Amino acid sequence: MRDFRQDLGRETCEVFYRKVNLWDDGDPPPSMCVNGLNYFFTKKFGLYFVATTRYNGSQSFIMEIIYRMMKVFRDYCGVINEESIRKNFVLIYEIIDEVIDYGHP
Repeated sequence: MRDFRQDLGRETCEVFYRKVNLWDDGDPPPSMCVNGLNYFFTKKFGLYFVATTRYNGSQSFIMEIIYRMMKVFRDYCGVINEESIRKNFVLIYEIIDEVIDYGHP
């Protein structure tokens, strides 16, 4: 988890994971608001790619950022799976740091 603006709590990941896993009506929607925090996400390759914000933003813009980041990760790592992310964690972290500047793309 990377918190650019230091406005998210440490429990953010746990809240998201519990909410998605306990979703009753089939697949959860690609965005949800929990306790004033907006979660935008997609599940690809068995992994969740998530962006969070306290502010209202354009859902399509945030989802586009997520998909483009996935494409960049795939370009650098070859394949996106849990193992490749573990092996290339530092590289992926640096890519996120370069693309997202203090929480702004």
